[in-house]
Amino acid sequence: MTVIEMRTMETVCSNLPRISSMLGRIANEMKRIADELETKTCCICGKSFKGHGHNPHPVEIEGVCCDECNAKVVVKRIKQLESEVE
Repeated sequence: MTVIEMRTMETVCSNLPRISSMLGRIANEMKRIADELETKTCCICGKSFKGHGHNPHPVEIEGVCCDECNAKVVVKRIKQLESEVE
């Protein structure tokens, strides 16, 4: 192995944590973009939507809900919290 090849390997090895971190961020961003492009069906109203979606609990147990139905979910969660406090 030449001196240049050894130095190149040393440089790459010393930067592996940074490279790994960058690749992780790129993978997360690619997943986020794919999630936004994927068409999903709201488990509350049944309409199709794009985007990440929201946790529908306590209105529904499984699936994801659209932005509009998320308002219903938030209201129900607030009412549950209020009843738990009383």
